[in-house]
Amino acid sequence: MKTKDILEQTDQTAKQVKSLYNRAVEKTCEGSKAADELLHHHTYKTLATGMLMGVVTGYILAQKCRCCSR
Repeated sequence: MKTKDILEQTDQTAKQVKSLYNRAVEKTCEGSKAADELLHHHTYKTLATGMLMGVVTGYILAQKCRCCSR
């Protein structure tokens, strides 16, 4: 009896995990599509933001390198 109960509980848990996984995949795909659409509509803002982030990151890294080499 205990083994049968454990197997049933395991099956139910597996079904719940599969359901959660499928829902997470759906949400991820929806988010990805929304981000893709947003980036296509705001191409230049996206490029400018990426370039700005690169410049700021480079500046911060350069400051840390100068600090350590002195």
